[in-house]
Amino acid sequence: MELTLVQSDDWHLHLRDGELLQAVVPHSANHFGGAIVMPNLKSPVTTTAAAVTYWELILKALPAASNFYPL
Repeated sequence: MELTLVQSDDWHLHLRDGELLQAVVPHSANHFGGAIVMPNLKSPVTTTAAAVTYWELILKALPAASNFYPL
């Protein structure tokens, strides 16, 4: 029996914001199919609206045609 992992997920990805977000998200998307994101921000995510806004920033930082899915 053979098991082939085509693309794994990162189950503990720390992301920040600004330039660091722009640098790390494309790199992670090139290596992983998705990630459970742990935001390390100066202003923590404390509301659903803030979480949606941050998720949208992550999506905007993805390379074109990326299948990476942040959770």
